[in-house]
Amino acid sequence: MRPMPKLCACFLLLASGSLSAAADDAAQLTAMLSEFLAGASLNDAAAHERFWADDLIYTSSSGERIGKGDIMRELNAPADKDSDEPPTVYSAEDIRIQQYGDSAIVAFRLAGASLADPGAQVASPQVTFYYNTGTFLRRDGVWQVVAWQATRIPAREQDQNGAAPAFVAGPCPPPGYTREQLIDLKQHDFALTSPEERNALAIALLACLADPDPLIRDGVAFEGISSWMRDQQLPAETVLSLNDKLQVQIQSTADPNGFQQPFAALLLAEVARVDRLENVLTSTKRDELVDAAAKYLAGVNDYRGFSSTEGWRHGVAHGSDLVVQLVLNPNILPVQAEQLMAAVATQIAPAGEMFYVYGEPGRLARATFYTWSRGLIGDEFWNDWFDGIGKPQPLESWAGTFSSQPGLAKRHNTLSFLLALHINAMLASDERGAALAERVEQAITKVSGG
Repeated sequence: MRPMPKLCACFLLLASGSLSAAADDAAQLTAMLSEFLAGASLNDAAAHERFWADDLIYTSSSGERIGKGDIMRELNAPADKDSDEPPTVYSAEDIRIQQYGDSAIVAFRLAGASLADPGAQVASPQVTFYYNTGTFLRRDGVWQVVAWQATRIPAREQDQNGAAPAFVAGPCPPPGYTREQLIDLKQHDFALTSPEERNALAIALLACLADPDPLIRDGVAFEGISSWMRDQQLPAETVLSLNDKLQVQIQSTADPNGFQQPFAALLLAEVARVDRLENVLTSTKRDELVDAAAKYLAGVNDYRGFSSTEGWRHGVAHGSDLVVQLVLNPNILPVQAEQLMAAVATQIAPAGEMFYVYGEPGRLARATFYTWSRGLIGDEFWNDWFDGIGKPQPLESWAGTFSSQPGLAKRHNTLSFLLALHINAMLASDERGAALAERVEQAITKVSGG
């Protein structure tokens, strides 16, 4: 594959419309982003043709001012068959959008990852970063870029600002595969005879965690990598690489559709399971994973669960699943268990008018139950923890929750969690389960009695 032309080393990421943009505008711009990123990573001239307006003014990171015709001529030039330059894949982060009716200003940070050895079992990309600002104009219902300014970020600034992630996902489907081939692989239970191909594909499929098609995202990327880990078909080296790359993805907000983070959390739960059974992470790496899990779960503010057309997001549930696998690990320390429980507490009844309807309270309760069952945390912590759950704040009393949507949501979500936790405690049929059930009953009485 030909390398990306230098003039295209800076291009759009349009994640979503401004707060005032209509829903259809946001959907259109999001689809535009997904299509262009995939096409640009593959030097697809048609993707550039659709993206850039005919009257484009493009100022490159090298200070060269060009137009659309210059871009298309370079893209359509004959490929150098002897070129050994590696392919480059593109991603974007820190997206800032200001929309003004039929025009929009988009500023973001572009990452271009060149795979130094595409055939390596675990590729380590060399990443270059750019600041980009683009002007988009909608004409006759079609968005295109009319002006672009790119500035390369010096390596020193990248290091100082921590802007350079350790991993930039490539296109989905990965180079060398079609969607049909990925679906066929799923239908054959992800059977691959070559360990090298399996290891490389496990890494490459991480890009598909942001794919809007649930058949690819959930059915191929998650299920495939998960099945390989559970069947012990991935060596420790690949599992460690997955851990590092998934931790970048779980922190990244670059996916405008909101799929990448929750599915990175779900796959990290599988990594944590491998570590629980095989002890593949060092104590430092495990501590980093605990930090990432706690920060992700506490930071979830996208509460979309399931869509009949888009499939699952389910951020709170997936974050809870990661907590479960971590607290079951015999190497987890009490302070780490407390950190994870503090994150769980933030999502039991989040502020606002959101009512849990996709089973999230049960997943949060499961994480709490297993943490309690481990016996790592002392009574003083649990006293404060349950006391916090039982408080009606910001309302003055639980009786006051009946007079507003936020109040009703808080009551609904808190009781749903406590009832699910009580079921877990009763089913345990042991002393710790009985002690937990007693605590939960006291909390239910407080919330129900007002």
